[in-house]
Amino acid sequence: MATCLGKGRKGADHVDFGWMPELPEVETIRRRLLPDLEGRVVRRVLLSLPRLLEGCAPDELARLEGLRCAGIERHGKYLLARFGEGSPAHALVIHLGMSGQLTWKGAGEPVVDRFRRLPSGLAAPLGAHSVDRHTHLRIVFQDGGELLFRDPRTFGRLLLAPVDAVAELPRLARLGPDALGIAESVFRSRWKEFRGARSVKAILLDQGFLAGIGNIYADEACHEALIRPGVRSSTLTAARVGKLACAVQAALLRGLDNCGTTFRDFVHPDGSHGENQEDLRVYARGGKPCLSCGTTLRKGVVAGRGTVWCPRCQA
Repeated sequence: MATCLGKGRKGADHVDFGWMPELPEVETIRRRLLPDLEGRVVRRVLLSLPRLLEGCAPDELARLEGLRCAGIERHGKYLLARFGEGSPAHALVIHLGMSGQLTWKGAGEPVVDRFRRLPSGLAAPLGAHSVDRHTHLRIVFQDGGELLFRDPRTFGRLLLAPVDAVAELPRLARLGPDALGIAESVFRSRWKEFRGARSVKAILLDQGFLAGIGNIYADEACHEALIRPGVRSSTLTAARVGKLACAVQAALLRGLDNCGTTFRDFVHPDGSHGENQEDLRVYARGGKPCLSCGTTLRKGVVAGRGTVWCPRCQA
């Protein structure tokens, strides 16, 4: 497993400017934050940019005050932090958008106010940071620890709901099963339901099919399965669908082992990089040799997204 110190790969020939953290990135954040948040009791919640909150009024966030964090879950690209138990239990749902950064500041931990410049031009805090104009949410716990949500581009979203009503939130209700660990039989069944004139990549990107796959892991899975991303989804044989199901898991698990992919804005709660960009087979490598056969990788647009594939391996 990678040490996740954040080397970063220089000279990438392509950056998808619509990129958002995908399942491995969000799961990495969840795993990093869980030990810090679980069991702590909320003292107060401070929101400085109300438009990030969806579906309720800002003063409703006060419902979290006095509740103990019971854990953090994830569905697709969404984080779900649970507070309280029984009937007063609520979930704070967080979508990072393009540039959302979650940072934990422990009680008494000094702020560093050191930032690392990202390829996007934005900055990522290296450790606990003071509240700046991009820090839109603070959850302060009774022991003095704080969870900070910083989002320079402000495409992130926050939702609050009773735990037993989270699945009914419009954003979550339209999501398919979480892509990580899904059984091959379920993948095959859903493929039969969603296949048609759309391309293979379009199906993989459809969050109603499976939740959590984005542009990076769709390209990586297609290369792993030796399937061209632009081929019509209805043309895949049962054997190739099964191969694609396994390839999706392989791509996601590789991303998790490497602690996520950092091209633009994704950082861990301590400000460090993911390292999966060092281990990508096709994404961002258009015009370079295929790592499997040496053929020059092609790049184009499939399902409205920048796409890279090997014309030989993925014939």
